[in-house]
Amino acid sequence: MLIGRSASVARSGRQSGEGYLASSADLMIGILFIFIIMVVYLAMEIKRIEDKGADPVKSLVEELGQRLKSKGVQVQLDPDSGVIALPADALFATGKSTPLDSALDAISRTNEVLSEVVPCYVGSSNLRTGTAITASKCLGLNKRGVELETVMVEGHTDSDQYANDPDKNWHLGLDRARYIFNIFGTGDLGQLRNRKGQLLLGVSSYADKRPSKLAAHSADPKAQNRRVELRFILSYQGDGLTGGAAEVTKAIQQRQ
Repeated sequence: MLIGRSASVARSGRQSGEGYLASSADLMIGILFIFIIMVVYLAMEIKRIEDKGADPVKSLVEELGQRLKSKGVQVQLDPDSGVIALPADALFATGKSTPLDSALDAISRTNEVLSEVVPCYVGSSNLRTGTAITASKCLGLNKRGVELETVMVEGHTDSDQYANDPDKNWHLGLDRARYIFNIFGTGDLGQLRNRKGQLLLGVSSYADKRPSKLAAHSADPKAQNRRVELRFILSYQGDGLTGGAAEVTKAIQQRQ
């Protein structure tokens, strides 16, 4: 009797031990499964935040730059500042406000690309009066719905000074910007207006006060500085950005 009881106790102990080991294994598998789910969720959340937090102006400049380069237009990009420079090897001759003949094709192609993309960054169809833009053309562009306040056409000159007119570089820079402005303004771009109903395109001059960062590495630095830049500026409404940028701000505030 004693021997039989001992055997029964031993069997019960083994079964209890096996059950404990099985429960521990199940628990570990469950914890590992939860950990994997958390890692996947965290990765997706990081990706979502990165996508929402991407600079919309930077994305626009990079998109335009890619399209321009695919058409053989030589441009210099500064996405962080929202600027595209049109050097086209050499855009203007010294002291001239009319582009070189060799640059006219690049300017025309730039106008075409801008007319394809920029209308997708204005507020609504009524702000695109006179343009042939359709919703299908904007598919995949401006997913966050941001809006542009203005596209500034900025004229620049080289460092040559003119003794008979100390302000000539300022006038020359403005005349260069106005020439490009007039080309762009005769097409769809000239019809675009911002949220306030104001014309989207504007002009300004920096004379020789903002030399190109890349000019020093060029074979002809002065030619590179005789350029026109396009500066893309987002629209603000109230105390925040419009469109997707406002959503990012709201999300950040909710997490605080």
